[in-house]
Amino acid sequence: MKSTPLCRFRRGGYQRKLVEQPLFGVPFTMKDALEVENEIITCGVYNRRDTKCDRTAEAIKRLQAAGGILLAVTNVPEVCMWVEAINTVYGRSKNPYDARRMTGGSSGGEGALLGAAGSVVGVGSDIGGSIRMPSFFNGIFGLKPTPGVIPLEGHIPEPTGYKTNMLRIGPMCRFAEDLPLMLRIMAGSNAKSLNLNEPMEGKKLRVFYMEGITGSPILQPLEDEMRQALRNAVNFLERKYDIVAQCIELPAAKHVMEYFTLSMHEDTTDPPFNKLMLCTNGTKGEVNCYTELFKYFAGKSQHTLSGIVAGIIDANELPFSEANAKNLLYKRDRLKRQVKELLGTDGILLFPSWPCTAMFHNEPILAPFNFCYTALWNVLSVPVVQCPLGLDSHGLPLGVQVIGNQYTDRNLIAVAQVLEEGFNGWTPAGPL
Repeated sequence: MKSTPLCRFRRGGYQRKLVEQPLFGVPFTMKDALEVENEIITCGVYNRRDTKCDRTAEAIKRLQAAGGILLAVTNVPEVCMWVEAINTVYGRSKNPYDARRMTGGSSGGEGALLGAAGSVVGVGSDIGGSIRMPSFFNGIFGLKPTPGVIPLEGHIPEPTGYKTNMLRIGPMCRFAEDLPLMLRIMAGSNAKSLNLNEPMEGKKLRVFYMEGITGSPILQPLEDEMRQALRNAVNFLERKYDIVAQCIELPAAKHVMEYFTLSMHEDTTDPPFNKLMLCTNGTKGEVNCYTELFKYFAGKSQHTLSGIVAGIIDANELPFSEANAKNLLYKRDRLKRQVKELLGTDGILLFPSWPCTAMFHNEPILAPFNFCYTALWNVLSVPVVQCPLGLDSHGLPLGVQVIGNQYTDRNLIAVAQVLEEGFNGWTPAGPL
């Protein structure tokens, strides 16, 4: 019999098609905070549950143009401002390794779906750890790329002011080899600035590490298994590249919560949460969050406690004098310069993903500032990749953050791939 057109397509046309559309036929998922035309995107807000978008986020457009098929939109906390993915529209997301535990936020549903092998690749966003926390808790890889590489158009809400240096859209996936492809597609022509095709020179790599943030009484200290996971990763890289890693401290990092709070409000023109995010279409009226707080405890509110508290905090003046705020921003920018000069073009910093593995549901209320372990690197505007490092004694994912300078994303991806080889990467979850 003669060869069928399908055979000829496989021999020639199929390969050409993959060059034109490298995600041809590949399903992907995304968090519920990126607009998709004619789809309901809620950002976890009850009053947006029937609101359809009139445009598609640029990053999602590029994935679809590359042949990707949007399979599902995944759960987030209300207004994407909490470390647990729970809202009154879709309920609570649960960790595939232990359904009693948190998935992280705000890309928590995305992390859980990928960790459970329910999706091939996914898209999250990150202004305080919202890619890296869910990636860590659910045992997958997540990349917060260099600022300005992946466009933010179509994100809910779109950032203004210093937030544009903090918020990033980025890939989440089970396998490190998928990171560069996803990054290249979403970055478009900006990918050229990252030199993703250039190999990392391991022998020239300079490795630093920190065992948490010292000197801050509001942060939970690093637990033993998280410390050991960090050290295991450091030791592995030392042996792999025959180098000596250096343990460092950044004393100014202890003010991370103040830096984060000020950075979220610096030069921003965003409407407050109680007007932008807690109202229908984000444009009309506003919600009285104090009233909602009473209604919540009476079981009558359509909002979550985290959303109400975020609205109250955002609507009030910052607790800093003008002189104190100016001094803190100076310290932030000095720390930013210090990290930049330390890492250069061939340095990486290994840092704990969180002080502990996934907490039980609602437990983060007792440790609300743990997100500072990830938020520090948003404040400093540097790219970070979260890497899984096996499971702890409770069968929960361990992990480490790898930080680099802006435009050294290829080094971070290369290190993620090396750590995947050394620690087997994503570990499938057992039966719940």
